[in-house]
Amino acid sequence: MILTQLNCTLNKKKLHRFTIMATKYFFATLLLFLLACQPALQAVPSSAYQNQNQPEETNPCAAVSCLAGQICENGECICSKGTKMCDGQCIAEHICCDNNDCNSEDFCNNGTCEPVSCEYGQQAKDGECVCAENMKYCSEQRKCISKESCCVFSMCSEYDRCVETLWRTHLCFELPNKTTCKAVGDNDQTVLFSLEGEDFRVSTKRWYSDERIMFSINNEDITIPTHAKIPYNQTELQDLSLYHEGIIVLGGFCKPDETD
Repeated sequence: MILTQLNCTLNKKKLHRFTIMATKYFFATLLLFLLACQPALQAVPSSAYQNQNQPEETNPCAAVSCLAGQICENGECICSKGTKMCDGQCIAEHICCDNNDCNSEDFCNNGTCEPVSCEYGQQAKDGECVCAENMKYCSEQRKCISKESCCVFSMCSEYDRCVETLWRTHLCFELPNKTTCKAVGDNDQTVLFSLEGEDFRVSTKRWYSDERIMFSINNEDITIPTHAKIPYNQTELQDLSLYHEGIIVLGGFCKPDETD
């Protein structure tokens, strides 16, 4: 009986010892398995090492010097916001740089788009004056004339001559009690007006497409719109006004040459 109990006690101790050993083996095996599944550790260089081996970033604008009103961007000088480049300088965006910044009937004058003042028979195109439709330029007469008009005598037959195109108007000097009108043309002639003992020598300098005419009166320039009265104060006469009656076109045809 005692021997049986002794054997039983020994078997329990062996079983307990085996259990402990098996548990340790299991956990050891599990630990090895987990370690085998971990990724290999990589050496990561420190930030100081990285900065030492990377090339230094350079500032492309460091050595660039821009003019006033410009800024540097990627090594180039450009105009700042709200401005634009014009002949190497920055100007405000609302200011015109050249005729391309204006509409076809205007031109750029000191940064402002202004209407083009064309000669009679011309029209504005892309900021410049050109002959209007159905007109041609006659260099001999220095103006645009009708395409159907003769420009030089060679356009006429052998025994004909070309009557040059003439622009003419009637300029009127108006006093309260009297109005004097005379024909004035673009043929470089001077017309004399005599009013109450005072003389006025009149010629024309420019004829505009809107029928304004620039007159020279006693060597003083005055521009008069068509059918508009302009007070004239360069005189001792009281209440003197000027106006013209519009532009008429004469000539431009061939006629038989006069013989003696």
